[in-house]
Amino acid sequence: RRSATSITMCTEWMSPRWDMPNVTSTAVDRLHERGVRMATWTPNEATAWTHLVSIGVDSIITDDPAALLAHLGRPRAGS
Repeated sequence: RRSATSITMCTEWMSPRWDMPNVTSTAVDRLHERGVRMATWTPNEATAWTHLVSIGVDSIITDDPAALLAHLGRPRAGS
């Protein structure tokens, strides 16, 4: 019988809390090498958004998407 840790899992996304110590550019790069994207949750401040973009995360889940879009210089949908 195999343990859960020995089973290879197929996943397309990893979604850790944004401020976890394993949310690093190295982790993002390793995930990307395996075809896995990272979506972090729930940063709500510009400094966190800037950091996450700089390390290459694929998606940011936030309570304030309008502010995030403004921070990134992107128009809101329907604008």
